[in-house]
Amino acid sequence: MEFKHKEKKKINENLGEINQKKIDILDNMEEYIALQDNNMQIIWANKAAAKSVGLGSKEIEGCKCYEL
Repeated sequence: MEFKHKEKKKINENLGEINQKKIDILDNMEEYIALQDNNMQIIWANKAAAKSVGLGSKEIEGCKCYEL
């Protein structure tokens, strides 16, 4: 049982590292990139997209794309 717990923990750590690398790559692109849900609410945007509307990456989260 402990082996499975350690294995799951390691997998989750690896996924977290992969996700962070993906975010780092997207954040360093000059192109505007934003993810939005079905209600047009921004759930994530890279630094370039946020800067283009005068907001920080965290500030833009939750905004409706058509309100910016």
